[in-house]
Amino acid sequence: MIIMKDDMKRKVSLMHSLFGLIFGIATAYIIHPILTFGAVIFLGLLASYPLFIATRKILNLSAKEFALKDWLASGFLYFFIVWILSWTFAYNLVH
Repeated sequence: MIIMKDDMKRKVSLMHSLFGLIFGIATAYIIHPILTFGAVIFLGLLASYPLFIATRKILNLSAKEFALKDWLASGFLYFFIVWILSWTFAYNLVH
């Protein structure tokens, strides 16, 4: 079992947080007026998985270095929290 270094975890967390911020603003201004609340939540969960694959390719990580459980702890969690907060803030500014 290969353990990711702290520096790599930091890069993954920052990358997912930035994408969550961008996606949160985009869902508030562009997507939310078109879709319902439940559909936006589902879209956010669905949009996070391609970022898992992109993270492996961008940071040149193997499947053993960056497994699904690592992504859930250091990637998805940061994406989801930042996305929900930025979406809520931007949505309240719009409406």
